[in-house]
Amino acid sequence: MQKPIAPPPVLLVTAAAVQLLLGKKKKPSRSILRRVLGGSAALAGAGLFVAGGAQLLARSTTVDPRVPGESTELVTDGVYGYTRNPIYVGDLLLLLGLAIGQGKLISYLPVVAFAALIDRRQIPLEEAALAETFGDDFNDYAEQVPRWL
Repeated sequence: MQKPIAPPPVLLVTAAAVQLLLGKKKKPSRSILRRVLGGSAALAGAGLFVAGGAQLLARSTTVDPRVPGESTELVTDGVYGYTRNPIYVGDLLLLLGLAIGQGKLISYLPVVAFAALIDRRQIPLEEAALAETFGDDFNDYAEQVPRWL
């Protein structure tokens, strides 16, 4: 199995920085609709990110995506009852909100790149470790709850 390119928080910050560089404008957008939609997506993303992380911390299990094998409990309720990866969905919504706010088509490119890297490189590593640690409990969970939404 392949290794991740970089830790997910580094990928998130890099994607956001690339978005800011690609979406640079001389004049800021005056579109209220774009601001509201972008802000709403980013706010929803921040909420999912915090809710997912808080659930893991409350259960005293790892939030560090680099060491999924150190998970001590399989969390399947709350936001984890709707998506197996609420933190990554939150990350994507944050990036999507930034892209919407910038109003440039090229600003969506880092969103797609981040999603592809997380989906193809990071999540398979995490899910393999969780399947090894929790066996049929994780496999049953993975069959019932979608990876994304």
